[in-house]
Amino acid sequence: MALSKVDGTNFVGPTLPVASGGTGAITLAAAGLANTPYFFVKLSADQSISGDTATKVALDSEIWDSAGDFASNRFTATTAGKYYIEVGIGTGTGGASSLIESTAWIYKNGAAYAKAYMNYYNNPAQLDFNTVSSIVDFDGSSDYVEAYGSVNGGTEVFNGDSSVVETYMLGYKLIG
Repeated sequence: MALSKVDGTNFVGPTLPVASGGTGAITLAAAGLANTPYFFVKLSADQSISGDTATKVALDSEIWDSAGDFASNRFTATTAGKYYIEVGIGTGTGGASSLIESTAWIYKNGAAYAKAYMNYYNNPAQLDFNTVSSIVDFDGSSDYVEAYGSVNGGTEVFNGDSSVVETYMLGYKLIG
């Protein structure tokens, strides 16, 4: 059997050449093999917060929202299933304190679901980003997630920017 060389023109793309019955084509999406719905939202300007207090992130800029399921700082999945969810918190740094702590949370239905904690004792300049991720099961009607964070010491702020991503939440449905 001769093998074809791969030259960028003879490869299988997202459409499979043979469907049931041996003719036609089937797409991966039609076969249920798509990571949709998906979303990616960010904070577009700095958000001042109270020190050492769990605070909801005011995610105000949608980059992607394939099903329109993100609104009012929360993602409510309208398609049941398991989703990968990630929250990234950019934080202010510096200040007189030698102890700076940062926590990022995924809240599900108003309660803490997953948490990542960082403590930079005597090296506060190193603390500027914290992330947490988890697999979350959604019922497809009422389950929702929100991004929360906290900072203790230094400049107590979630970093936001209109041109780059510093504080965000993203997610997508897992195939399965």
